[in-house]
Amino acid sequence: MLNNEMKLRIIKIFLWVVGIFLLFWWPLSHWFYSNFYHQLLGFKIGSYQDNMVKIIGTTGIIPVLLMIFSALDPLRNRHMIITLIVFSFSIALTYVFLITTDQFPKREYINVALSVFLGTFLLVFFPWKEKNNE
Repeated sequence: MLNNEMKLRIIKIFLWVVGIFLLFWWPLSHWFYSNFYHQLLGFKIGSYQDNMVKIIGTTGIIPVLLMIFSALDPLRNRHMIITLIVFSFSIALTYVFLITTDQFPKREYINVALSVFLGTFLLVFFPWKEKNNE
């Protein structure tokens, strides 16, 4: 069984790694290599509006920053962890809706899995009963 100190170390590393990965996966991909990203996920070139892609990329900065700031001190920033969990499950449901209504290709289930994994990991591993040492 992991003690709370070990859980916090794991969460810090997890948030840094996932935050850096998502920086390239969402914001930067939508700004600098959106054709590659969209082809990878099964979109046809030109089936998406570039201006909307840029807006999505810009909004993708928010969860990345939440992860990085949360990683600095997870206990003190538990409200950010809660926000990340809510965001993760909300965006997963949004992807599922878009996929099941044939607005997004099936390969977008990659983002569903990524989002559910992020939210579940934080929900399970965060030491909720641990007090902040302020």
